[in-house]
Formats: sequence, C-alpha cells, structure tokens
Amino acid sequence: GYDEETKSITIPVRDIDGNIVFIKKRRVGKGKFGKYMIEEGADKRDILFGMFMVKRCLPKVDKIYISEGEMDVMSWYCVQKYGVGLQGSELFPEQIKQLLRVARGKELVIATDNDEAGFKARRSCIEKLSPYFSLSEIVYPLGYKDPNELLKAGRLETIKEKPIRL
Repeated sequence: GYDEETKSITIPVRDIDGNIVFIKKRRVGKGKFGKYMIEEGADKRDILFGMFMVKRCLPKVDKIYISEGEMDVMSWYCVQKYGVGLQGSELFPEQIKQLLRVARGKELVIATDNDEAGFKARRSCIEKLSPYFSLSEIVYPLGYKDPNELLKAGRLETIKEKPIRL
C-alpha cells in the first residue's frame, strides 16, 4: 500500500501464522528510496518476512531463498519461488527457530545482497544454519546487487546456484 501522509510504501509484516504484527514503511520521492521505518515497539528480529507463505505452501516448497529485505522476497515470488527475508543483515535466534520448526528437510538458498551488508548476512546464515540444513547460494552475475535487480533484468528465474561446502 501507500501512506499519503508519510509518502511511504507500506508493507504489512506478518508472523508465521499470517497475523499482521506491524507495518513497515519506506519513504519514496524524487526516484529514490529512503530508510525503512517500523512502528515503535515492533521487533523485526522475531519475524522472517514471508515465512507465513512458506508455511502455507509447504507441500509445494523444495527450496527456500533467504534474502535480506522484503522487496527481494517479493521478487522471488514473482518467479514462483519461495523466499523469506531477514529484514536486515543478521539472522536472529527466533528466526532460526521458525526455520527449524517449518523448514526441516528443505534446502535453503542464501540470496543475500552482493554488498558488504549482504556478505555479513551470508556469513551469519552459514554459521547459524549449516548444522541443520543443506545450504546453497545464488551466483550473482557481474554488476548485480540483489534479487530485485535480477528480477528487473529478467535474470532471476534462471539464476545459477552452487552448494556451500564447509
């Protein structure tokens, strides 16, 4: 949605059962996106964005793409793949519990951004998830930063993946 008062795109953030727990906003204007804003008292560390959709569609899910942000998660759904978003550059304990509860036996594909924050998120995911899951990662073509850019270029659907070997 869109909030006229704050000139922001609004993104409902749902818990694992699909209940809206807060609304995240991102200011727009003059062609540039601003910082995300969340409601006071909301804790994004407790939520994997999009996990309720993975849970709802679990019998059809073979891989779960882990990205940092909501726009990247929505990009995965545009190419009929299932994604979840950390809402930042670190994987937190409650998010790990959700993955363990819902996604046991599924392959996780690390699809964090191709930048410093994304590298930090990638390390966090590998360190914290490798004891429990089979992990792969997407291979970014030169010049692309995130799944959303790949979607806009028509390259997300055929993105290459490689196993993460420890």
